[in-house]
Amino acid sequence: MARYSRRQFLRAMAQAGVGKDDPVMLVGFSQGGIMAGHLAAYNSDDNWDAVVVAGAPIDSMPIPSTTTVVSV
Repeated sequence: MARYSRRQFLRAMAQAGVGKDDPVMLVGFSQGGIMAGHLAAYNSDDNWDAVVVAGAPIDSMPIPSTTTVVSV
């Protein structure tokens, strides 16, 4: 994922008032699903409660076992 996209996503969450301890469900389709999986796998500072994706190959991403994953 491009650093710019990740930065913008995290900035938008902060502007929306999402705090570090607030549970967040990431949802995406295709490339958006890859972005969701990447955030959950490589940005562990945030509280990713769940990842739900469709049409996105996220099986090999190291998403923590504490995050619920549904991939269709």
